[in-house]
Amino acid sequence: MSQIYAVIGPITTAVRLSKELAKRRIPSKVVHTPGNNGGCSYSVMTDESRYELLVSLSERYRIKQILKSDSDL
Repeated sequence: MSQIYAVIGPITTAVRLSKELAKRRIPSKVVHTPGNNGGCSYSVMTDESRYELLVSLSERYRIKQILKSDSDL
């Protein structure tokens, strides 16, 4: 299945979102935002079936963008 990236920015916020997903038993991974050469932008990568959940959490976790593949980055 394809992955999506919730582009966050600060690593602290990305880790908080990842922990929130873990509480819901949703696997995720904090990664440097692909295509961000040397920057400090972090993303949370998870399964694309979680898109609607990420949209609902976007304000609380200050998600900048939700991208459906790393080709969008």
